[in-house]
Amino acid sequence: MKYVNLKWIAATIVAVVVVGGAFVAAAGVRDAGSKIRGDFTSFHRSASRNMSTSRNTSRDVRSYARSNQRSNQTVTPAIARAHAEELGQSVKLTQKYLAEERKVAEAQKDKEILAKLDQVDKYVAQEAAAQAKLLKECSGDKVDAAGVVECCEQCEVAIDKAIELHDEIAAGLEDTK
Repeated sequence: MKYVNLKWIAATIVAVVVVGGAFVAAAGVRDAGSKIRGDFTSFHRSASRNMSTSRNTSRDVRSYARSNQRSNQTVTPAIARAHAEELGQSVKLTQKYLAEERKVAEAQKDKEILAKLDQVDKYVAQEAAAQAKLLKECSGDKVDAAGVVECCEQCEVAIDKAIELHDEIAAGLEDTK
């Protein structure tokens, strides 16, 4: 009987330790390196995803405007404006995640990543300026298709450069693992 009780007590202790460890992990208590490994990677992926979304949205708007221009149809202001606003949301989220990446790189005192993030930020700011110009272009009752195409091309040039540099950061991180 004592032997059964000891097994039960031992099993209970093991279960409490395992479940307690799961609760601690779920509560956000991490080892010292997890912030560097996990948070940076998470922010990096989120920024990358939003940059890709920005590029795709800009391409969609440009394609829409260009096809309407070729067929001598007007660009519907509400549609163009909705896409321009969507593009703006992607830019804002990209900036948010890049700021979080910067915090991790600053904590690590990684000058190489910080220098590349400076350049990425510069290109994302150029994209944001082109997006603001696009939104202004789409704010009236009549939208100039050529103006929309020009704004989108400016967005795409900037975001393509940002994506290229951002991918270099990821490649550098993979090399160090």
